[in-house]
Amino acid sequence: MRTEMDLQAVSPPSGASLVRCAVCQGEVSPAETIQLKSVVVCAACKPRFVQSLQEGVDLHAFGAYKRRNLVLLGRNTQLPRRCYRCDSRKDVEMVSVKAHHDTLPFAVVLLLFPFFPPILLVQLLFYLHNRVEVETPLCARHRRRIRIARRMAVPLLLLSVVFFAFSFILSSWSDSADFPQNERLDLGSLCMVVAGLSAAFVSALASMDSKIVTVRKIERHLLWLDKSGRAFRKGLQEYTP
Repeated sequence: MRTEMDLQAVSPPSGASLVRCAVCQGEVSPAETIQLKSVVVCAACKPRFVQSLQEGVDLHAFGAYKRRNLVLLGRNTQLPRRCYRCDSRKDVEMVSVKAHHDTLPFAVVLLLFPFFPPILLVQLLFYLHNRVEVETPLCARHRRRIRIARRMAVPLLLLSVVFFAFSFILSSWSDSADFPQNERLDLGSLCMVVAGLSAAFVSALASMDSKIVTVRKIERHLLWLDKSGRAFRKGLQEYTP
């Protein structure tokens, strides 16, 4: 068990004008921090940090790290105030997101449900049950882009259902129609199928783009987050177990 005296014994980082607190992600003077291994904490967060360590909280629960294309976020901290997608610091707002631990986009689950109900029902329940709240920083451009994608996803999915319904109706009429009307109805049915598949595909893309963050793994002290930009991950330190 580490005590407060252990923490004070480690000298704060030097040679930098400002350092980032692993708990609040604020930038403070090195003289106002304590450091344990790679974790730097400001004076305001020090009591909470010390108490958590005394309660047995893992050191990785403080701070944000990168591993390959994932961001590992400690459960006792928040993401740096830089856009999660493009790393911009201009006009950044923290957006509260109920991130889902899922493997398929929700729109794809709904679309494939009639064909694979048992597997997708398990996926749907897993999707609804495993979720955590993550404060995610986004710039104005990406907030606008995500809003547009969300507005497009459901209408396009409904439009694909309408196209498939028309295809089924035209196919039924074709069975009872005479040639050459039969041929025209078959062609119309095929066009409806193509249009429905296209709308469903674009809806799936919009659904994936509308997700601000997804959770790949939930651990006791860490969240493994996806959909971050390469520039954002570049500013994080490498995760070392």
